[in-house]
Amino acid sequence: IRHAENYLDLMKVRYEDKFQYQISSGIDWRIQIPKYVLQPLVENAVSHGLEGKLGHGTVRIIVENSDRTFFLRVRDDGVGMPDEQVERLNAQFGGVGGADMTQPCGGIALRNVNSRIRLMFGEDYGLHLFSAAGVGTECCVTLPLRFREA
Repeated sequence: IRHAENYLDLMKVRYEDKFQYQISSGIDWRIQIPKYVLQPLVENAVSHGLEGKLGHGTVRIIVENSDRTFFLRVRDDGVGMPDEQVERLNAQFGGVGGADMTQPCGGIALRNVNSRIRLMFGEDYGLHLFSAAGVGTECCVTLPLRFREA
């Protein structure tokens, strides 16, 4: 989280305070997650979500858990994506529905993060996108809830 905060602070300077960010968490920070999961999501929110937006924007990092699952959400109120692109990306993330992996539709960093999560934890975990053009995008990561030693 500190790494993401540092990145966002640098981007605020670069984009002359065109956006703000919020981090919401009600969990124990001893949660164990793979390295380099959050950073690509935050970068995408800034560069693809907010860069093309007219006016001020917001990136939100939301960390939650259920009794057995950890949820990491990165949400922006930027330009969003068309439904067809979201469907293609989600199909590629899930490896279902005849997703054509030879015809990528963007999201290289997201596909890499999703692949690493699925290799480490199985096909029940990974990424899922929610987006609406002109409204914004949310990328939700699900992981098994595991704690590291204190």
